[in-house]
Amino acid sequence: MSRPSRFVARVRLLSSLCLGAIASATGQAPIAPETVGPAPPAEVSDWIRRHAMPLRSLDNGVDSSDLEPIRQIVADARIVALGEATHGTREFVQFCHRLVEFLVSNMGFSVFVVETPPGANVPVVNEYVLQGRGDAASALAALRPPKSESKEMLDLIEWMRRYNQDTKHARKIKFLGLDLTPIAAARKGVIDYLRRVDPEYAGQAEVILRETTVIANSVPATVVTRVTSLINRLHEHQAAYGSRAGKQAWAVAKQHAKVILQMVQNDDRDCNWSDNVQWILDQEGPEAKIIIYAHNGHIAGGDGPIGRKTKCAPMGELLRQVFGGRMLIIGTAFSDGLVRSGDDSLGGGRQARDFQVPPAPEGTLSAALAAAGLSPFLLDMRAAPKTGPVGNWFGANIPEYFMAALVEDPRTPASIVQFRASLRKRYDILLFVWRSSAPRPARRLSLAPVAAGSVPQNLDFERRSTGPVPLGWSDSQRSRESGYRVELSDDHANGGTRCAVLLAPAEPPTRGFGTLQQSFDAGPYKNKLVRFRASVRADERGFGHTYLYMRVDRPHTTGFYGNTQKSPVTSKDWRQFEIVGRVADDAFSVHIGLILEGGGRAWIDSVSFDTMDE
Repeated sequence: MSRPSRFVARVRLLSSLCLGAIASATGQAPIAPETVGPAPPAEVSDWIRRHAMPLRSLDNGVDSSDLEPIRQIVADARIVALGEATHGTREFVQFCHRLVEFLVSNMGFSVFVVETPPGANVPVVNEYVLQGRGDAASALAALRPPKSESKEMLDLIEWMRRYNQDTKHARKIKFLGLDLTPIAAARKGVIDYLRRVDPEYAGQAEVILRETTVIANSVPATVVTRVTSLINRLHEHQAAYGSRAGKQAWAVAKQHAKVILQMVQNDDRDCNWSDNVQWILDQEGPEAKIIIYAHNGHIAGGDGPIGRKTKCAPMGELLRQVFGGRMLIIGTAFSDGLVRSGDDSLGGGRQARDFQVPPAPEGTLSAALAAAGLSPFLLDMRAAPKTGPVGNWFGANIPEYFMAALVEDPRTPASIVQFRASLRKRYDILLFVWRSSAPRPARRLSLAPVAAGSVPQNLDFERRSTGPVPLGWSDSQRSRESGYRVELSDDHANGGTRCAVLLAPAEPPTRGFGTLQQSFDAGPYKNKLVRFRASVRADERGFGHTYLYMRVDRPHTTGFYGNTQKSPVTSKDWRQFEIVGRVADDAFSVHIGLILEGGGRAWIDSVSFDTMDE
């Protein structure tokens, strides 16, 4: 849809005034960033307007004829990397869906790889997409916020499942993560493999990998050395192991070990992700084609943003060095609107909320694209001249307008990011969306009903219960199905005469975990800072991992979520742990509990939940 330039300027001014009025009413005035440079020459806006490829709609399920230019743009590329300038813009995920559907249905792409936050369990999504195991809502939840709360991402997952169910599609699409697999699953995968091919060494490997259950900012060099020695052994015995379990099983076990090494080395994610993408393509075969979906800063070519604190180039640049012209990079940009992100301001509790972002300042890529008066549209920058006013502008390191996953100052939710590389070196194609909208809420997993007025109870586990689970507490259906059980115990209670114990099965499933939890009404705690505290001890077996968690539920999004994974329970003696967070003013329930991943036992006692002075 076309808009005259003078109309564009008026809309941008009106948008700024409206945003200020809205923010003033809420007491949080967004501060429009200062101008960062001059507007591009008129020739640039004119060239963009003439070469833009307007998109009829970003909604999935519409006629795809407006995407036909992509067929020629992609050509014989094996990798199409799609970026996002924010992780909380609805339109970016909608375009991702349309692009995936077009590339899979028309151009033979069969692997979708996505950036997710640490702790996401992407294999659960792939199991649903490929085999129909579980349901779409459960698969979405495994991605962790913000993607786990987006109806647009849910729509994409459900489309992939429908595509795979169609018997006419011999080659199925896979849904993978750039981090490949959770570290706990990687550990179990390595040990299970070694028990098959090298039982004598499996015990030693288990001891080595047990040291990797605590991933901190600084891992002892001895742990890195031992994991490296395990990988070296896999290489040294490749022929023998392969003859016992096959080449494919060896390759998967080696990659699981490499994932563990990536975690303990705390390497730059872009280096790891580049390696992982190349491994995926190697496993899928020479004809495989892959779609990557991650933040602009990861998929970009060049050296990355100025001030980047890593020696590793962005994943996009590393892959481009390997695949050259058989990789296509699509960057995205927006001007203003609502963006969902985590509130990391003082007292924000990292709760997801929608931030009103003021229009991009003059001198940025977003402002230049907005000046063309079109939205949404694609732009192939490779067609731009190399010289003259237009060529010089595309050849300059034009700054971008980004939104971080966590916002420290709600008044300035977006930031100006300067790059070392020129614009045309960073991306091949640009997608521009004038106004960002917050993701629509996905349908939530059904939660256990929380009675109005319910309060924390039986926190010392002294009240009698008619069954094994302590009165007022519960274990989840998934916990029971995985073989975990809960009991009351009088074995060395911390405070009174009883405590609760969570027990793993003798052979815990790869992605299984047990829970002991309590849920209650959030009413008395709304807009307050709260603290969940408990004494915990553990007797972990194999790759057991014990920690506390606290979650606050809001009507259409997750509120505060915190856990003690960075300080896991490793002692058989009682130790006190705590989580502090804020309960949103629209929250309806609070959930606290204990999680045991893997094998062993974990005890909990002397629980408290109270408000804190600010």
